[in-house]
Amino acid sequence: MAIRSFLKSLDQRMRINANYVSALLSGYGLMAVTIVVQLLLVPLYLQHLGREKFGILLMIFAGMNYAAVGVGWLSGGLARILAECAAEKDFEGFRSAYVFSKWMYFFYSLLVVLIFWTTFHLFIADKVVDRDVIYALILASASLLLQYEYNGDRAAFNALHWQSKNNAREIVGNSVFALLVMINLNAGNELTGVIFSQIAGILVTRVLAANFWANNELKLRWERMPHDYATLWRRLTGKMGKHYAIYAVLFLTLQADTLLLGWLLGPSVVASLFMIWRIPEVIVLIIARIPNTFSPFLIALDACSRHTEIKHRYNLGLIFVSFISFIAAISYCLIGHRLIELWVGSNAPVEAWSYIWASIALFFLAVTRWPIEIAYSLLNTKPLIIILGIEVILKAIFIIFAHDAFGHETTVIGTVVIYGLFVFYMYLYLGRVTVGKTAE
Repeated sequence: MAIRSFLKSLDQRMRINANYVSALLSGYGLMAVTIVVQLLLVPLYLQHLGREKFGILLMIFAGMNYAAVGVGWLSGGLARILAECAAEKDFEGFRSAYVFSKWMYFFYSLLVVLIFWTTFHLFIADKVVDRDVIYALILASASLLLQYEYNGDRAAFNALHWQSKNNAREIVGNSVFALLVMINLNAGNELTGVIFSQIAGILVTRVLAANFWANNELKLRWERMPHDYATLWRRLTGKMGKHYAIYAVLFLTLQADTLLLGWLLGPSVVASLFMIWRIPEVIVLIIARIPNTFSPFLIALDACSRHTEIKHRYNLGLIFVSFISFIAAISYCLIGHRLIELWVGSNAPVEAWSYIWASIALFFLAVTRWPIEIAYSLLNTKPLIIILGIEVILKAIFIIFAHDAFGHETTVIGTVVIYGLFVFYMYLYLGRVTVGKTAE
């Protein structure tokens, strides 16, 4: 009996490890394509749009992200529900949750478009709102609708530990986007052409996903609202859903520092911030893929009460993430200026301290993604919200009072100061407490 139990446990661990490696590698493949696309397109943006319109494009993307405050609520709650159903082999419940997620994303996307149109004009000066910008905003609304609709499919792939299947389809969509952007910019379509290309890429990804589900035994598809929608709604709007919603608002508010800085200092400063911070930001995203990819597996372990394994994997993961974050930070500090010069030429900021500040911020943000993801996935969200709330408030205060002194470096320096004083240590403590409670 003991041998059989051991072999069963070993088989489960090997399956988790194999699926995790597949998901992680395909996720890095998707990220590599995304990074290459962005690196290649930025010089084209600067050449065809100019620095000011490029800054406007960045603000449009930032506005689209911040308008999605509720998506974090939906994504967090629905990911948990779908992952639990998959772990427990409740495929009927999984189908209901999938259909429910599609409807919820659709309804919320309509609200987001309204928010987008009623708030975005506050962040763009009247003198730069020409016809191209207006048309781009209209297309951005359509892009929002399509992006949210696809979130239900992405959540389903992740819950079934089929991230690699989703990633392959998104790689195709991103490649279509890049190709069409180059065609549109060379044709003189400017902002409108960029957003249209984004829509086309999303549509390609969505069609590929629909084709997969149609040929899969689960037969997931759009249907009328499931009969148990009230139960699912109560979970989303209960304690779990409320905490996810608050976290989403705070997290996206933290990401809106680009909007705040652009409002205070103008689009050109946003473009300078983008160039100095984009590579560290990408590195943070690369490292964050490690805990993000593990999240569905973590929920499955929690649903199966394998708490000792959670604690063991957390400790190993934190050591590994800290090590690669340190190497990445040192590397960017030493060669960051050369990388950006190769990327954007004479547009690269020359201040040495810009790269030092960015390297330190990179380290802090990358390491803390591990304990944050652990607390988020294991529903220890109350202290997570408190820490994030403190971070948001202090970041906003710093930007408002220090933007004249530090210019485009303001948000990066603010991150270093706030994390270096205490936020970094609070996140590490949160991770240790979370796995400690789970193992009890």
